[in-house]
This record gives sequence, structure tokens and C-alpha cells, in this order.
Amino acid sequence: MSRLEQAPVPHARPSLTYRGLLALPGARRAFAAAAVARLSFGMAGLSLLLLIHHATGSFAAAGAAGGAYSAGTLTAPSSPA
Repeated sequence: MSRLEQAPVPHARPSLTYRGLLALPGARRAFAAAAVARLSFGMAGLSLLLLIHHATGSFAAAGAAGGAYSAGTLTAPSSPA
């Protein structure tokens, strides 16, 4: 038998739940910091909509700008991990 055939098969680890993950040391602090840091991402589209509406007085123009912004975020290249 080859070495690969003799090697034991590692058992699959059970998947962690959010409760189990947040119980790890330091996980709650990191999760809280990440959640607060990501709040601004949700506000970018709304602030753009309100800015364009205030500048032009048109919700149509604001919607078009918001759609272009959304399309740009969906088609933007992702950074390498």
C-alpha cells in the first residue's frame, strides 16, 4: 500500500454556530468592531440619493445615479485575498 492509502482520513469538524463562534476568546470584540465599521457601507447609497435629489430636485436623476452606483459596486474588480 502507498502512504496515501495508509493515511487516516481526518474527521470533519462540526460547523460553528454564531453562539459558538462568539464564545471564542476575542471574537465578540472583533465582531463588534467589524459591525460598526461596516455601517457606513449601507449609508453610501442613501447619502448619494439624498445629495443628488437636493442638488437637482429630481428623484429620477437621484435614482439613476443610485443605480449607476449600485451597478459600479457589483461590477468592480475584487481585491485579491
